[in-house]
Amino acid sequence: MSITCPFPPGSKVSGYLRDSGGDEQDLSVPQQGGVIREFCAQNSLVLVNLFIDEARPGGSTGGRDQFDAMMNHFLSGAEEAGLIIWSLARFARNDMDSQLYKIQLRKAGYVIHSMSDNLPEGIYGRLIEYVIDFNNALFREILSKEVKRGLRHLVREFKGVPGPPPVGFKREEMIIGTKRNGEPPSAHKWVVDPAPSQRVKLPWHSPAEGAPSKAIPKAAPPY
Repeated sequence: MSITCPFPPGSKVSGYLRDSGGDEQDLSVPQQGGVIREFCAQNSLVLVNLFIDEARPGGSTGGRDQFDAMMNHFLSGAEEAGLIIWSLARFARNDMDSQLYKIQLRKAGYVIHSMSDNLPEGIYGRLIEYVIDFNNALFREILSKEVKRGLRHLVREFKGVPGPPPVGFKREEMIIGTKRNGEPPSAHKWVVDPAPSQRVKLPWHSPAEGAPSKAIPKAAPPY
C-alpha cells in the first residue's frame, strides 16, 4: 500500500469505490471506504464525497452511474484537490477507458492517488501506471476466457447451467467430481418445477384447444 500523501494537510478530496459484485466481494466496498477514511484522517484531509458503484464490472464505464457522477462533479469545477481510489483496477480494468478518464481529470488540474499502486513521481510514474492499466486489462481478458471455458465445460460435461432459472424450472444441486483437498465440488442444473411449469404450459396448450387468449390469464394458477 502506498503510504505517501500527495495532498497538503487540510486539502479537500473525494473517493471512488467499486466492486464487481462477485460472491466474495460483498465487503469490498466497505473495506475500500474504511481505508480511504483512515488515510484522510491520518493526513488531515477533508473527505467531501464518496462515489460508490457496487456490483459493477470494471471492463467498461457504461452502467456505472456513480462513476459518471464523479466525472461530472470534477469536470464541473469541483473544489477538491483530487480523487483517491483504492487501486487503478477499481477505477477501470479497461486500459483505454482508464487512461482517457484519468487524463481528463489531470488536465483539469486534479490529482489521482491510488492507495495500493506505489507509483514514482514524474514521467516514469506515468509509464508504470500504464503498465498497470495494461495488466489489469489483460487480467480481465484472460479471466473472461477462463470463465467462458469453464461454463462450456460445465454445460457440455454435466448439463449444468449457472444463474437463476426461468419460471417453470428450479435449480438442483449436483456433485461434479472431487477437489484436490478431497471435497466434492458442486454445481446446479435446471429441472422442471412441477407447479410453476403448469402455468408456463397453459398459454401454449389452451389456444390449441380452442380457448380464447383473454381467458388464459384467468385460468392460469397463481405462482
